[in-house]
Amino acid sequence: MVFVEKLSFDRPFLLELGAGKNPKEGYTHQDIRDNLPHIEIVCPAEYIYKYIETPIDSLRACHILEHFSYLDTIKILEMWFNCMAPGGEIHIEVPHLNYFTKAHTLGELTDEEVVNYLYGDQDYDYNFHMAAFSVPLLRKRLQEAGFEDVVVQDIGMVLIGNGYKPELAEIGEEEF
Repeated sequence: MVFVEKLSFDRPFLLELGAGKNPKEGYTHQDIRDNLPHIEIVCPAEYIYKYIETPIDSLRACHILEHFSYLDTIKILEMWFNCMAPGGEIHIEVPHLNYFTKAHTLGELTDEEVVNYLYGDQDYDYNFHMAAFSVPLLRKRLQEAGFEDVVVQDIGMVLIGNGYKPELAEIGEEEF
């Protein structure tokens, strides 16, 4: 068994999962690839909880959720939810399934373009897509994982989902 010492970070802790080659400034960056110079945490994104001790105040997951099986979407989102601080925000970007099917039907995208967008570039081991999302489905999955005040924006090829982990409820003495 391998034991990993959990990492601690200053608060507010801003974490970008799957940062890849284009990291967002101001965030701590995670990626599964160990050959990228700006990645501070190298691990599978679904197991980030094994590597960090500090609650996440802002979580970015841009073009990573679709790399997990659609059967695991809620489980993955719940794992991320459980790592977050009360009131923490999640920001997700995923390919927009309806955009690609409509653009293909209208002849705006070729078969090859649609396949590439929906199934990933497949240019390294982890770069395969296994899930697709519409506005209602992404909203539903974020809510099922426990996020509140969920808003999903359709910006064409991409959906942007934002939500918050609820603040802790205050418990009065009479409730003990």
